[in-house]
Amino acid sequence: MVKKSKMPSSFTIIFALIVFMTILTYVVPAGEFSKEMKEVNGNLQEVVVAGTYRTVERASRGFLDGIFTILTAMAKGMEHAVEVIVFVLIVGGAYGVILGTGAVDAGIAAAIKKMGNKDKLLIPLMMFVFSIGGTITGMYEETLPFYLIMIPLVIALGYDSIVAVAIIGLGAGVGTMASTINPFATGIAAAIAGIEIKDGFYFRIILYIVSVFTAIVYVLIYAIRVKEDPKRSIVYEQREDHYNVFVKSKMGDKGNSMPEFTNRRKIVLVLYGVMIVFLIYSILELSWWMQEMTMLYLGTAILSAFICKMSELQMWETFVEGAKDMMTAALIIGMARGVMIIADEGMITGTILNAASEFLYGVPKGMFIILNELVQMCIGFIVPSSSGHASLTMSMMAPLADFLDMPRSSVVLSMQTASGLVNLLTPTSGVIMAVLGIARISYGSWFKFVMPIFLIEFVICILVIMANVYL
Repeated sequence: MVKKSKMPSSFTIIFALIVFMTILTYVVPAGEFSKEMKEVNGNLQEVVVAGTYRTVERASRGFLDGIFTILTAMAKGMEHAVEVIVFVLIVGGAYGVILGTGAVDAGIAAAIKKMGNKDKLLIPLMMFVFSIGGTITGMYEETLPFYLIMIPLVIALGYDSIVAVAIIGLGAGVGTMASTINPFATGIAAAIAGIEIKDGFYFRIILYIVSVFTAIVYVLIYAIRVKEDPKRSIVYEQREDHYNVFVKSKMGDKGNSMPEFTNRRKIVLVLYGVMIVFLIYSILELSWWMQEMTMLYLGTAILSAFICKMSELQMWETFVEGAKDMMTAALIIGMARGVMIIADEGMITGTILNAASEFLYGVPKGMFIILNELVQMCIGFIVPSSSGHASLTMSMMAPLADFLDMPRSSVVLSMQTASGLVNLLTPTSGVIMAVLGIARISYGSWFKFVMPIFLIEFVICILVIMANVYL
């Protein structure tokens, strides 16, 4: 019997990327662009100044310097990502308290009973909801807490953990890829390119409708196959383990030990729903971010504990347990951020960006559309942040569009789609690797599932960008 090779863990993959990026700093010449502070949508944003690239002298380094760089990358990454890490841990703790009330478990059991054979409707409905969050606000890190509820629910319904991750990850991810008014991707990119966010809006709407519909159909087909024949699941070998961890240990075997859905638990779920609605409002209208969102989650958790008459000790014990569940995610986020820091400190980001712009200069219009998407995806691999990606590339790509007599909105669309596409699967994205850690899915399994829809969405993006250019 041939033994299957085991896919390395998320930590090993990211560590390998840290080593690879460190090696690149010895091979790729150091260089940088001048940067300036520019007002973008009412905020000051540091952007690259086109045409200012210059090579710089890099201090000579030996083998031990490289080892030092590799071993300090995680600490530096966690320092730079501290706001996100604190958010993840505290929100994880808050969810631990809410889960500890039994409201979620009882609610899931009641929902399963009520849905009956209509459970398939959950997939398109929830994917659509998360896609709205993606296209409007670019929600990404903010989705992490939702996996703690979605994974047990979806597995209890007879699907697998891949479906649970896809509902949120592809829903929000494809929505972000097809951002319509997302201020952190489209807004910043459009402002740096010197156009209004309304330019190219109708093409982005078309992209959103087609790409989200395609993603929903893809996930539905996979989910139906898995429910009809569990052996067709990509993670079939982990099926029993996932059921024991996410369902049986928390909810009892097939719901037989489920807590009663009391009025107090119903109030907690209503409170949670109100909190989510207010959270969306606060992000859009009040400009709330990590600290304020943490406050909202923590306040909801404390109030939930009070409603369900949890003791002070029980509340904090469940808080710590919830934070523990998110520890892997927090560590992965910090470690992944270290990859980008090595590229920046090694001064190779500017060199790669300059080489990319020179490569694209003078390319025929039709070829430019495809090559620019590929180049932008490569840059997105190094810089997973959509706002950081826009700040790096837009000041150079916008003039290239003028040279080729293309609307600047087309290069904005190219940047946001490339950034969104690559964030569906890049191991340099702390969020996707953190999610896989939470769901106990190997990167290889996720890659196998997401690669076909990635290629389909890539073709859709190219076609819409071409329509933006030629129509």
